[in-house]
Amino acid sequence: MNPKQSVRDKLIETGTSLLAINPGASLSEIAKQAGVGRASLHRHFSSKEALVSVLSMEAIRQFKTALNAAVISSEIPIEQLSKLIELLVPHGDCVHFILYEWKTFEHQDIMTEYLSLESEILELIESCKQQGAIDITMSSRWIYYLIDSTVYTAWYAIQDGTLAAREAPKVASYNVLNGLKR
Repeated sequence: MNPKQSVRDKLIETGTSLLAINPGASLSEIAKQAGVGRASLHRHFSSKEALVSVLSMEAIRQFKTALNAAVISSEIPIEQLSKLIELLVPHGDCVHFILYEWKTFEHQDIMTEYLSLESEILELIESCKQQGAIDITMSSRWIYYLIDSTVYTAWYAIQDGTLAAREAPKVASYNVLNGLKR
């Protein structure tokens, strides 16, 4: 955590990481891990639901930013998918959080944003299939889940020292794309 981060940003970062690992984490645990008091947490977020709503929108924003950058990086769908995986690894906790949490969204705007994002990812996967870069017999949704799991695993491997932050994105992309070849 950056020492110059605002309390709100620390809570968002910590909440995302902690809830990705332990969805049942309490607000007290999040506050403690962020190094702030419960009163500070409650000044920013009135409830766990309020925190999860903000975390969800932030995770969607980060995912969309990565998707847009990946699409701009190349005209070739499989290269876009590879770049997307690489860009998502540093945000693996957010990616995993959003995929895990989306079914519990109570706010229609969050659900709409998530479903729009999911649709774009599934379209990219379909484009890769149509161009013969990915085995067409695999379900696009399965591939989406595989990407989530691999991105999260790479992020977690960075956290526990198994992979270096520099190598993890390439390792994740390599493993996913080689597993999907025809």
